[in-house]
Amino acid sequence: MLKKQWKQPLFVVGYLMLLSGAVFAVGALLRIHYFEKTGWGWIITTIVSGMLILGFAFFNAYKYERKKQKRIR
Repeated sequence: MLKKQWKQPLFVVGYLMLLSGAVFAVGALLRIHYFEKTGWGWIITTIVSGMLILGFAFFNAYKYERKKQKRIR
C-alpha cells in the first residue's frame, strides 16, 4: 500500500510536511543552533497541515477504491 501512496503527490506532500515539522521540533527541543530560533507556532502549523493533507489524501484514496469496486460489479 505504501508503494501506491508514493505515486500520489498528495501523500508525498503530507509526509514531507510531517517530516519537516518533526525535524524542526526535535532540533528546537535539542537546542541545535540552526533550529533555535524556529517558532513553535510554525512547527505546530506544519504538523497540523501535514495531518490535514494526509487526511484528505486517505479520504480521496478511499473514494477512488470504492468507485473502482463499483465499476467492477
